[in-house]
Amino acid sequence: IPGMIGGATGILASGIVSSGRNLSQGDVELVTSMPGWTGVYWLWIAVLSGADDGEFILGSTLAAGNVGILAGAALASRVEYSRGDVRLINTGGLLGALTGGAVLALANVDDGKTALSVVMVGSLVGTAVAWKLVSPGDNSGDRARAIHAEIAPTVVRSPSNVRRSVPGLGLNVRFR
Repeated sequence: IPGMIGGATGILASGIVSSGRNLSQGDVELVTSMPGWTGVYWLWIAVLSGADDGEFILGSTLAAGNVGILAGAALASRVEYSRGDVRLINTGGLLGALTGGAVLALANVDDGKTALSVVMVGSLVGTAVAWKLVSPGDNSGDRARAIHAEIAPTVVRSPSNVRRSVPGLGLNVRFR
């Protein structure tokens, strides 16, 4: 029941937020991506706090998503982002999380909460860096097209205590 109430509240909130507004593609992208991020960060908090009631976690995660809709709408009304800008910010968060995961692969972390925190802090840092790279209000074009990224197979050197190399993926990002 809490999950259904949370979902209905989200639908109602998004209807209220969007009624009577002329939304740009960037506004829509921002409002629709915020619930995912607020939900994920809320789950991180729930795991760290030791919450184990599934119904509470589901309902509160949906509520966090609703807060994300409202936060996204408030932010979208104050700054002008293009769709590509928001996608670049989201990509920064994902790359930050992957970087945190790479750190975990190289480190010997046994605690699940610590491991999750490393990934989530990486995500926060990646989001912050991407947010800083995207300057709001600059109408010079879509900055997402100014980035070239390629992923290619490569050989990854193992930590010094292991004397072998392993196959992996390399990421090359260039800004034009």
